[in-house]
This record gives sequence, structure tokens and C-alpha cells, in this order.
Amino acid sequence: MADVQKLSVLITGCSEGGIGFALAQEFHRRGLRVFATARNLSKVQHLHDAGLEIIQVDVVDQASIRDAVAAVSKLTGGTLDILVNNAGGGYQMSLLDADLDEARKLFEVNLWGLLAVTQAFAPLLVEAAAQGSRPRVVNIGSVVSRVNVPWQGIYNASKGALAMLNDTLRMELKPIGIEVLHIVTGGISTKFYGNSAGQKLPENSIYAPIADDIEKAVAGHTASSLQTMTPEVYAKKVVNNALSSRPTTTMWVGGQVSIGWMGTKFGWDSIRDLIIGYMLGMTSLARKYRESRHIKQS
Repeated sequence: MADVQKLSVLITGCSEGGIGFALAQEFHRRGLRVFATARNLSKVQHLHDAGLEIIQVDVVDQASIRDAVAAVSKLTGGTLDILVNNAGGGYQMSLLDADLDEARKLFEVNLWGLLAVTQAFAPLLVEAAAQGSRPRVVNIGSVVSRVNVPWQGIYNASKGALAMLNDTLRMELKPIGIEVLHIVTGGISTKFYGNSAGQKLPENSIYAPIADDIEKAVAGHTASSLQTMTPEVYAKKVVNNALSSRPTTTMWVGGQVSIGWMGTKFGWDSIRDLIIGYMLGMTSLARKYRESRHIKQS
């Protein structure tokens, strides 16, 4: 890309302890002008203290987004070189027990919020292209858009929808000089599962006999035992790609992504289910469920 000292980047979802926080720090370290955003500015105060500019953005609030666009436009003269759509939420629950109102709220954040922010900042990206920059939209996705991890199907579906939206957006923005990158994120050692804790199966759930085991998985106890990458290492890889003259349009980064990538490229559904089931203890759950219900295995 152009001289990074002249580039600007806006990142959504930069609360301390998460991926966005690490990305903001890394872009700043590389010399870019960083606009770090969050719903609650107290959660990005450390970034402000380190010299980054912070802006309040709630991705499901159109007024908040419009105010952010106006603020950035005034500060940069109407341009933005890189938009990083990172803000998102989680919802861990079996599909049979999922609260559909909560599911819709999650899609508002993980899918429609991303599109709303991209639509709003598009004129600034277009202006940057007109001035000779190679503007980019970087969408932070997840390996679960391609890998069917159980007990979080709503979250998986939101990231699957994001993946298709990203790929279509990449085609639609190419003619106007904006590149779109999708980061398929694997295991990262952040507070993500902790922020989604406390979700319990209903007492009348079909899965009641194995509720304790499922709730451990829902809380991330099982996932946390898998290989992860630190946010700092992750951020370096993502920023390297975002600033590359020839970026990878779909980049897999994080713990366990090689398994996910190979499973989607070469694996049959049955093989992928077997691998994921083994990693998450699904076989023992099935056995425990049958024993509790006195069901004979066929």
C-alpha cells in the first residue's frame, strides 16, 4: 500500500482484552492513524492514553454510526484507507433450545451491523481510492463459518452469513477500487467466552441428562483446552496482510485453523463430524445420554 505514515484505519469493537484492541495497537505501532471504536469508551481508554484516537460506535445504532462517519471525515478530510469490521457478539446454546429473539439480536450485530458500518464508511473509502490509495475492508470472521462446532449453531450461522456477505462484497467493491479481505479466525486467547458466560440450558431441555457437560462446553471450558494463538501474534499476521501489496483475500489465522481448512477442503461431512466430535467430547456425551435414558445403541 501507500506510505503507511499517511494511512488511516478505523476498527470496530476495540474493547480491552479482545482482538480489536490488539489490532488497534498493532496498526498504531506500524505508524497508521488509528480510530479505535467501542460502544463504551471507558473500555478503550488505555488506547487513548497510548495516543490512539477513540470514537464511540454502536454498530446497531444508525445515529451512532453516522456521528462516527462525520467525526472521521472531519479529521481526515473525507477519506478512510482501511475499515476493519471486528465488532461482534456470541451466543452459545443448543439449536433446539435457542431463544430466537437472542438469535435475531446476534445477527443484528454480527451481520447487519457489519453491513451498516461498511455502507456508512463507503464514501470515505471511495474518496481514498480517488486520491490514489488502495482502500480495504477487512472483515473479521471465524472458522465456525466453515466448521460446524456444536452448541453454538446460531453464532456459527451468523459467521457463515458473514462469509458469504464478504465474498459478495469483494466482487461488488472491486470495480470501484476497494479490496475486501476475510479473516477466518481460529482459536484466540481472549475474553470472548467469558463475555458469553452464564447461558444455561432450560430445565425442560431434551439435553437435560447431559446439561452439565454441555454447559461446560458452552462456557468455553472445552474450547479453551484447544490450541490458541495470542491476540498479539494474531494482530501482527492480520496487519501484515492488510498492509501487503498483494494481500490474501481469505486468510485463515489462529489456533486449529489448519484442521478447519483441511476439513472444508478435503473432508467429507462424516469425517469432519468425527474430528470435531472427538475434539469436543461428543462421543462421551452421546454415551452418557444413552445411559441416562436407558437407550440401547443400535
